[in-house]
Amino acid sequence: MIKKRYIIVLSVSILLLLGVSLLVSLLKVTNDKNIIAVKKFTPEFLSATELNSFGIATITKAEVIKRDQTGKVIIYKIIGNDNDIVNPAEVKPIVSN
Repeated sequence: MIKKRYIIVLSVSILLLLGVSLLVSLLKVTNDKNIIAVKKFTPEFLSATELNSFGIATITKAEVIKRDQTGKVIIYKIIGNDNDIVNPAEVKPIVSN
């Protein structure tokens, strides 16, 4: 009788330990994915020279979205406030049908 109870307690303990370890590993994977998704970037803004070359007032804040191979700005965005700043890696191309 004592052996049966010992085996049952041991089996339940092992199952609980496996369940907890599985839960911890699942939570760790979820947290790792969230960390990758929240990765920060540093926005790049047009210099005064670049603003002048586009005929934009130098007091204007404009973010560089894309440069060509030579470093020339080919896409930029005028920034009205900090909420207008975008991560260029997240900008999707416009597709017309």
